[in-house]
Amino acid sequence: MIKKIKDLLNKNTVNLFLCLDLIGITKITKKIFHHFFLSKKKRLRITNIEELSKPISLSIYMMGTSELHKSNDWYGHATVLKKFAGIDNDYPIKAAIEHGADLNPPWERDLNSPFRVLIGFGKNCHNYPYDITKKVYTIGPFIHYAQSQLTPHELTFERKRLKKNLLVFPSHSTTVTDASYDIEEFCKKLTTMKRNFKSIRICLYWKDINNGIHRIYRKCGFECVTAGHIFDPLFLPRLKSIIETSTITMSNAVGTHIGYCIFLKKPHYFFSQQVDHRGTNKDEIKLITHIEKSDIYQKIENAFSIYSETISEKQSKLVDLYWGLSEIKSKDELKFIIDTSEKIYQKNTITPYFF
Repeated sequence: MIKKIKDLLNKNTVNLFLCLDLIGITKITKKIFHHFFLSKKKRLRITNIEELSKPISLSIYMMGTSELHKSNDWYGHATVLKKFAGIDNDYPIKAAIEHGADLNPPWERDLNSPFRVLIGFGKNCHNYPYDITKKVYTIGPFIHYAQSQLTPHELTFERKRLKKNLLVFPSHSTTVTDASYDIEEFCKKLTTMKRNFKSIRICLYWKDINNGIHRIYRKCGFECVTAGHIFDPLFLPRLKSIIETSTITMSNAVGTHIGYCIFLKKPHYFFSQQVDHRGTNKDEIKLITHIEKSDIYQKIENAFSIYSETISEKQSKLVDLYWGLSEIKSKDELKFIIDTSEKIYQKNTITPYFF
């Protein structure tokens, strides 16, 4: 019964925003959202982490994106894909788009969306327990479709400034939980690695910056950067620039960033640490803990646990399976997927559920 109620709410939410889009309300609220919450961030440097990480409420974000399945535009995914395919950004994609590489159990909201198409990363997502009506398209690492925020000249300048650079992705919190690990131990490890690098950068998640974690890293003399807020459409372009200016990458948690680094030809090193998750949402914490103990996570940890300045064949094959290195699509292929999603939606939709 509860599942049926959730499904009904999900379907009605989509149709509510579809109606707002049809009468032109979404275009207005989207312009307001971009003017008041995003316009200033376009001009900020990735080192201006406090400004880039300022909170944006979910309710405001939901009125600030044209997407009907609102998580489609987390990290700017839908915005990036539409720009790459040459599709108007005001057009809502009629599919559910994964918001992270398929390392975790599928998000229930994606599986139960009223759209019968799911767009994911690698071949592994074909193994998800989809409804038989779902059609799955894999398109590889989403970061491929993003244009780097820095120009070629700026990228060259930054690489020269940073020289041999170690880029670090610490374990990050979520909207409803806080990640906790031995930062002192982690910083000691980074300090011992200083002799091999000219610079070390810490790429932090917006939630952890709001929690003040960056102050600890800055005290240790590390430069802190961020790709921005989860609701910022420039998240992927910033992240691409951050990775492209690095030499070697490192983390103490498995995540989408590992596949992105390998895709962009940056070797990755995994430093194993105990990470705890705290918060009031016990179900979320239980799920995260279960995921981190999964066979997939263990495989990835083991594959990257030895420091190396080259990418091994074993690592590439593993990343291909979950991030889809061989699943990259051309502009025409991506546009075909989005157009096909629209046709499937139109074929299976007669009238909004609440009419």
